[in-house]
Amino acid sequence: MKTALITGCNRGLGLGIRDILLENGYSVIGLNRTIMKEKIENYKEIQCDISKSENIYTIKNKIKEKLDLIIINAGIRRFEKIENMKLEDWEDSVNTNLNGAFYVLNAFIGNVKTAKGDIVIIGSHSEKYTFEEGGAYCSTKLALRGMAECLREELRYEDIRVSYLSLRKY
Repeated sequence: MKTALITGCNRGLGLGIRDILLENGYSVIGLNRTIMKEKIENYKEIQCDISKSENIYTIKNKIKEKLDLIIINAGIRRFEKIENMKLEDWEDSVNTNLNGAFYVLNAFIGNVKTAKGDIVIIGSHSEKYTFEEGGAYCSTKLALRGMAECLREELRYEDIRVSYLSLRKY
């Protein structure tokens, strides 16, 4: 059985991805800020706010499995004009959308290498199609794309595929 690690999979797009992977025979480990406490076969949910590095490195020892797939999905949206944005909203955006992705990848790429697996990073068209009051969100998504592109270059000779999905809501 293949194993996938997904950040932010208790609602929205992450929930849909989780359910599709479970339907296709994967064992799924979900890292979620809030726990839904669902009892689902082959699904293990771990409460983890990925924006704090100490949380990731604490749970690292709980996940020994080889990972056939990592999906970086967790993200937050804080919308406000840059001049009016609260510092904590900016920092929350950077810490969740960008730093959180780094912490998870930094901790678990070894598990993916063991499986010769794949990494999928969920982005947004907002990296390219910016909008008013989207400074924090658009900036972090652009940086996330850069991280994905660098990671793809770093892992391509190790048979690890890295994909960046840029989603646009219509």
